[in-house]
Amino acid sequence: MRNSIKSSCSIILSMIVVAIIVIPVNNASAQTGAVSLDHTVGRLGLSDSIACGQPIEFYIRITNNTGNTVSAVSIPSLFYSPDGATWSSFYLDTIPLGWRDMFDGVHYVTYNSMNGSGADSACFAGWRIFSPGMPNGFDSVSLIATTQVDCSQVGKTVCLDADLVLGSRGHDCVLLWATTGGAVVPTWDGPHCFTIVNCCSGRRGDLNYDGSSANIVDLSFMVDYIFRGSKNPGDCIESRDVNGDGDGPNIVDLSFLVDFIFRGGPAPDACP
Repeated sequence: MRNSIKSSCSIILSMIVVAIIVIPVNNASAQTGAVSLDHTVGRLGLSDSIACGQPIEFYIRITNNTGNTVSAVSIPSLFYSPDGATWSSFYLDTIPLGWRDMFDGVHYVTYNSMNGSGADSACFAGWRIFSPGMPNGFDSVSLIATTQVDCSQVGKTVCLDADLVLGSRGHDCVLLWATTGGAVVPTWDGPHCFTIVNCCSGRRGDLNYDGSSANIVDLSFMVDYIFRGSKNPGDCIESRDVNGDGDGPNIVDLSFLVDFIFRGGPAPDACP
């Protein structure tokens, strides 16, 4: 659903927001909902970095614990840079979860300022007429935002955020839900900002992405990942594939790294 609905749908979206705003708030303190970044494909390990030159995917979770059915939603996503980075097209899409069964009125995504600089924004919106709406207890990764950053932007910063004030970034969308118990402003755990880095820097084997590849810290990181499942090796195959066989990190890469660090074996190849 990557259709950009133009002015007519912008008017409809504004009507949804107005409809949500005029719903009285009942027991607002007891009503909560949440929109959060569940995980990022393209993020490097546990660091606040994303790799240039490859697709980046932000998976967004929606949680309805308001105690009520959600009748209408507007959920904006903003992608921007505080220091002038640029990027390719920014898209927001739904993950198939039976949205039309929950929101039979309509659900769609609109876009604004989609020029790969400044602040690109997209808004997911929907409402119900006869359908049941979003039930209380709903908790699922529901939206995916995608983009890509060129490697000429290494060292700069990009951020994923939500518009919390109507029109604050030129968009007619705000994070707001209508429920059977009143209007609810969900929490948002952002902004989430990432430094743009090369996928692989120096030599293969920098599993913790600290800029110093193939050392005892990376070996510890690999042991934790392979045997304890406790750390994410990131999405950069060129860095985590220590022996350069197109796979990893696995037990073969671990053996290669042990040989290099403790037995004078061959060093990992330079990054491609």
